Amino acid sequence: AVARPLVRAEVVVLGGGGVVASTLPHAGALVGARSGEIERIGRSSYFVASAPLPLATGGRATLLLASPAGAIEAARRSVMRMLLLVALGVAVLVSGLAWLSGRRLTRPIKSLTAAAAAVREGDLGAHAPVGGRDEVGELGETFNEMTASLARMTQGLRDAAEQERALRARIEAIIDSMADGLVAVDADGRVLAFNRALEALSGVPAAEALGRPASAVLHLQDAAGHPVRPLPEGTRMRRVTEALLVRDGDAVPVAITGARLTDHEGVPRGGVAVIRDMTREREIDRMKSQFLSNISHELRTPLTPIKGYAQILGGPGIPPEAVQRSAQGITDAAARLERIVELLVDFAALEAGRLSTTPTDVDLGALLAEIVDGYRGRTTRHEIELSVEPGLPAVVGDERLLRRSFEEVLDNAVKFSPDGGTIRVEGRRVPGAADGRVEIAVADQGIGIAPEDLADIFSDFRQLDGSATRAYGGLGLGLAFVNRIVEAHDGRIEVDSRPGAGTRLAITLPCGPAPPPVR
Repeated sequence: AVARPLVRAEVVVLGGGGVVASTLPHAGALVGARSGEIERIGRSSYFVASAPLPLATGGRATLLLASPAGAIEAARRSVMRMLLLVALGVAVLVSGLAWLSGRRLTRPIKSLTAAAAAVREGDLGAHAPVGGRDEVGELGETFNEMTASLARMTQGLRDAAEQERALRARIEAIIDSMADGLVAVDADGRVLAFNRALEALSGVPAAEALGRPASAVLHLQDAAGHPVRPLPEGTRMRRVTEALLVRDGDAVPVAITGARLTDHEGVPRGGVAVIRDMTREREIDRMKSQFLSNISHELRTPLTPIKGYAQILGGPGIPPEAVQRSAQGITDAAARLERIVELLVDFAALEAGRLSTTPTDVDLGALLAEIVDGYRGRTTRHEIELSVEPGLPAVVGDERLLRRSFEEVLDNAVKFSPDGGTIRVEGRRVPGAADGRVEIAVADQGIGIAPEDLADIFSDFRQLDGSATRAYGGLGLGLAFVNRIVEAHDGRIEVDSRPGAGTRLAITLPCGPAPPPVR
């Protein structure tokens, strides 16, 4: 309990406009005073409080209580001190409660903040020790689950990066161990990979080539000096056999196999090219061409006496029938030998790039009829049938070379059909061909070709293995020559064959402008 100070008060009764009774001298000064004000009486100040006072006579008076102002002020200050102390106590209590409440809320938040800072520094194992079932506890649990998930994902990424690094190391080791040069570029044509073999071939260090355009690193050109791109424009593979790699003023013959690299949507993402030094192969080709030139000279030498003896045998003194048969046999043999020599000469010229062509409109129907008629008189064991589609369009090409090609195919059909049978020669339009292509096919009933040997029949100096094949002889140049001539006319060759079931060889040629010179 708080002790209340005792304040002495003087009593004044006012009525009828004056003081009726008073315990205070000079109370007349309080006439007209209002309650709650401080009035001065002499040298003293009094706090006045008034209240109406009913009289028994029916009138009304006013009761004034006048207390010294100093006592009132002391009481007021006492009350104010008490209120201040009460307010201070309440403030301290509220502050304590707020501190306790704030500490309960901020401690888990600080723990979360510290854990987040640790995660930011790379410690994905950081754990926030926050519990409870309120929102902060749920936040802490979610944060801990997130860091655990990040740790798992990061470990997975690290494992994938390690696997990629190991795979990249293996690929780089394989690329560097390749005997052929390899260059890989990005979508902008800048070098991404440049192996050791290509460093030696081009004379350009890999460190200098990386990041530069491939065309600025590798100087490639064709035989005419025109630039050659190491990579094709499309996505198909290609082989550039006539390319030259210019290095320190020297031109090194190379073969390029290049391909564009695309993503699953077909968008080009780069490319890769394998560049092979063809110096040795070119030297072998040169020696082979020289050999063919020499052997053609040696084979051509006996042709003149063979023809001379044939003319002598046709003279008098010998039975006409024997003379005629001998002369015809020598003439036929000489003609066949001459055809072989011409094949050797043309092949050598073709390899050296010196075979000239004379493009004209070639009537395939008439040409095939003439070739078939000539062969019908050379064999008695084969029946040669000719089927030419009416109105077969002419092709633009070198008639002499096309004749040689068709004769070589028909000669093979006769040679590799030792038991005779029917040889069918067909000429027809290719159904659905937009450029009006025509097909010339020769089908026999001979020994056929094994599937594993089909890929080699167009190779130079290539003869199929087996005793039956060796019995037929030949230089192994016929179909190689035919293939080059057909390609020079922008055509293609297809072969369908099975051992013992015969062979069908089809040559497809376009009907269009004259082909470029054969190279």
